[in-house]
Parts: sequence; structure tokens; C-alpha cells
Amino acid sequence: MKFCAESESDNFEYKEHIIFIENKRFDHYITQINYRLLIGNGVCRYLIGVGDDGTVGGLNTMQIARSVKNLLIIAKNVSEDVDNSVYPTKIYFVQANSKNIPKEIDEKSETSDSVDGDGDDSGIKYFAFVELKSDEKKYTEADIITFSESDSDTEYN
Repeated sequence: MKFCAESESDNFEYKEHIIFIENKRFDHYITQINYRLLIGNGVCRYLIGVGDDGTVGGLNTMQIARSVKNLLIIAKNVSEDVDNSVYPTKIYFVQANSKNIPKEIDEKSETSDSVDGDGDDSGIKYFAFVELKSDEKKYTEADIITFSESDSDTEYN
């Protein structure tokens, strides 16, 4: 699977991973979220496990979970820097070789090729789609949906 290359003119941000948050990069991540929120009129979308060129490298379950958790930590800090709350509205975990992808990212998809990558013992790779929104409301929960070949309609709240 491959997506269109990352563009500076839309509200999508690609990250191969956000496994570690270095102090010197933290402010950079906050700036990126603010920029994507501005471009997207209060909505930004992250593809984690995807390189800037749109290549899906995929992450194992521990890496993808850590990366999403770190993105949410960064988003919480964006909220503290501005008057509005920044919160997740959608989180999708997608098997990297799945033909079933969320409609929100289908427009970015170029191919549905298999994904190579190193990782956990199961060999299953994932990428994540995270949508963040900024407004005056404060939310603490997001709709979390898992997409895979076998159960693409399973929903977890």
C-alpha cells in the first residue's frame, strides 16, 4: 500500500513513528499540529507508520500503540498552549496490507501493494490514522476502530 506523498498544503501529516519524544523535537511536533489545524480549519489528520513519500512501512503493535499514545500526549500539550482544546475524534488501526481502509484516507491511497518491514514475531504490520480537532469543547474519548482483513467492521468504544 502506498499513499500520495505528504503535502504542505493539506491537513495530513505523515510520521514513520513517534516512538520516542525528544525534548528538542517536542516543540516541533506542537508547531506541526498547529499548522495542520490551521490548514484544516480546526481538523488535522495523522498517518503514523507512513513515510513522507507515502510509503507504508508499518509498525508492530507495540510501536503503533506507543506512537499513537505519544501523539495524544503532544496534542494535550497543544491544548495547554492555546485557549482551545485539541482532542482526538477518530483513531483507526489498520493492517498495513489490508484492502479495507477508512474512507477518510482512501483519497490519499495510490496502491494496495504488500508492505515490507521489520517488527514483531507475528509479522503483522499496522499503520494508524488519527484525526485531531480543535475547538472549545473538551472531550476525553475517541471512537477507536480496528480494520483488518477478517473483521473490518469491528468497532470498539
